[in-house]
Amino acid sequence: NALFLGMLMYCFYVACFWVATLFPNDKEHEAQRVSAAYIGAAIGGIGAGFLWTAQGAYFAQSAEDHARRLRGPVSASTASLAGVFAFFYLGEEVALRLLSSFLLEFRIASWSAIFGIYTAVTVLSTLAIPCVHNYPKTTMNDVVERNEDEHDRTEQT
Repeated sequence: NALFLGMLMYCFYVACFWVATLFPNDKEHEAQRVSAAYIGAAIGGIGAGFLWTAQGAYFAQSAEDHARRLRGPVSASTASLAGVFAFFYLGEEVALRLLSSFLLEFRIASWSAIFGIYTAVTVLSTLAIPCVHNYPKTTMNDVVERNEDEHDRTEQT
């Protein structure tokens, strides 16, 4: 739920910048543009708190599951999954930056259209959250026990 909520708030964050670009770029509409951007930033900041916290917990569970299935150390799974995450995250970031640069440089699209595209990407990503594996809820005691088990296994090897 926290992943979905954080992503949903990111949708509003990006959409607020899209809204800001819809106002004319003049002194008369500056307050509306700035307000939209600040509201988006506030919503995005709160959403980031939910999303990053939930991502960390989900990533830890994924690494543990991966290690268990491969019968390997969690540290190796964490490193492997971190590499995959970084590849896709940075790859998408570079692709979207190149797209916006291309569209602006050749005057194919405006900032409004680009933020519309970014909003569509965030909405589609958020709609895909139900397709992500749902791990059972854990308590802090579960995490401590798993860490102790992992520590014991690494000491034995």
